[in-house]
Amino acid sequence: MIVSTHPFPHQALKHQSCTAPPQPASFRRHRSGSATSKRAYHCEAAAYAPATGRSFALGTCSAPTPRLALRWLLHRAGHIADQLDTPAAKPVLHWLGDQAEHEHALSLLTRGETYTFTVFDDTTRYALSARATRSAR
Repeated sequence: MIVSTHPFPHQALKHQSCTAPPQPASFRRHRSGSATSKRAYHCEAAAYAPATGRSFALGTCSAPTPRLALRWLLHRAGHIADQLDTPAAKPVLHWLGDQAEHEHALSLLTRGETYTFTVFDDTTRYALSARATRSAR
């Protein structure tokens, strides 16, 4: 199992409606009027099978803030971890609790950069990413 935060080649994914997961108590509310409120964030989860070259959309979402984008990534990562065998799920479960990495992701997203979390196993690459998409001026 290899874990990476390097970019994943974006595949064309269908937009699916997203439901915001319950907000953990550790997340602070985003203040409207800050610099990040001028952006929207496109989030996506995908699986890629290198042996066949096929990719599978696991969901997309548009989020108005970096924290909501990260929350969606965490929510989808939990779903992915639930589907993996225990050894393959360990890196995802570790990432779910890694507050320092979450702050790093928020920092990147706030600056308008892309954040990607990628997990590899023997046959599949799972990628969760969020990126700024536009200014709401």
